[in-house]
Amino acid sequence: MPENKVNPFNITDAQLTIDLDGADPAEGFSEHVSSVIATPTSSTSTWKGMKPSAVFQFVGSSVWGLALAFAQDWSATGLSRFLFEHEGEDAVFTFAPETGGQGFSVVATIVPGAYGGAVDATGEATSAMPVKGRPTLIDSVPAIPAS
Repeated sequence: MPENKVNPFNITDAQLTIDLDGADPAEGFSEHVSSVIATPTSSTSTWKGMKPSAVFQFVGSSVWGLALAFAQDWSATGLSRFLFEHEGEDAVFTFAPETGGQGFSVVATIVPGAYGGAVDATGEATSAMPVKGRPTLIDSVPAIPAS
């Protein structure tokens, strides 16, 4: 069997959009975030019988979460304020590690980030949001139009 070639990506010109109502265009927050990660978590159960060979493990369905790390910007167009004002609402988050490239979208319930921070440091925050279902892989995420 031939060896599969790897095609990794480097996140240097990524894009993130958030769409509250399914209407175009979604709001772009690419400059606000420093990290976007969708992570699956699966439970495992084990059953053991009275013989060493009677060990069985079962993996449950994955539950997904979306984690954002971002600069605190509480202005009218800031992500911090957007998340704060839309707490508890469902939204479609679409992320492409390379602008216009392959990416994913998820429906997540918005959770706001922190407010404040340490002296002489950029105000940063994180948000961990529950995802409904699983991510949808998108072969080519449309680039965000220039404003």
